[in-house]
Order: sequence, then structure tokens, then C-alpha cells
Amino acid sequence: MKPSPPPLGAYSWYAMPRMHLTGVLTQRQRFRQPTQTDVALALLPDEGGETWTLHRVEDGAKRGETLYVEVEESLMARIDLEHERGERIQPWGADDYLTALADLAEDLDISLDKAARTFGIVNAPESTHGWRYHPVLGFVKKR
Repeated sequence: MKPSPPPLGAYSWYAMPRMHLTGVLTQRQRFRQPTQTDVALALLPDEGGETWTLHRVEDGAKRGETLYVEVEESLMARIDLEHERGERIQPWGADDYLTALADLAEDLDISLDKAARTFGIVNAPESTHGWRYHPVLGFVKKR
């Protein structure tokens, strides 16, 4: 009687060295397969382009219609970590969203609002309690 093969898992890369050549592992165990549902959030600038507010992106009643429902006050809490940082600790990336968005809109010769609706959408994990947000660290679900 022929022995049955071991069950597939991450260890299969080591236990069966040529297994990755078959494609069986990627079919059985997808890399970064989403385990949760995501919601689309848009960071839209206000009328003057000075600040932005968070909107949930939803499908409208008509085909192709997109609705932007403001959830800034009800579902988002901005995090301020300035007092938590050490004197020599600082983010190394650019974290000014509106400046980057304005530069992009100018380069593409489109309005700030159109640039935000096109490039300012993020996917965050679905949350009934909302999200906490930091410009450098991004979004995390409120618990």
C-alpha cells in the first residue's frame, strides 16, 4: 500500500523542495488572501483645500453612481503622537496628504477634488466602531 502524502502547508516548501514548481501550494494556500472584508474610504479636501475629511465610498442607486458619505465625526478619531515621540525620533516619509495631493493635481492638470476622488481612496478593514488614523501610520480599527 502506497503511503498518503502529508497535508499541504507552509512547511511543504522545506519538506518537499520542488513543490513550489508545481503551483499546487499557491492554489491551496493563497498568499495574502483577504480574510476580512474591506471598506473603501476617501480622503476628500474641503472647499478651500485646507483640511480633508473622511468619507465612506458606497455604490449609489443608479449604475455607475458613487456616493461619498461623510464619516469624519462619527467613525474616525485622529491620533496625535507628538508627545509620544523621542527628541530624535521622527518619520522619514512625507506625511502631508494635502500637499502631495495638490502637487499631483497640478502635475495632472485636474482639480483637487478630482485628484482626491481618483487617488485618495484607501481600503480599510470593515469596522462598526470606526477607525483611528495617524498621517504616518495610517488606519486601524477602533475596538
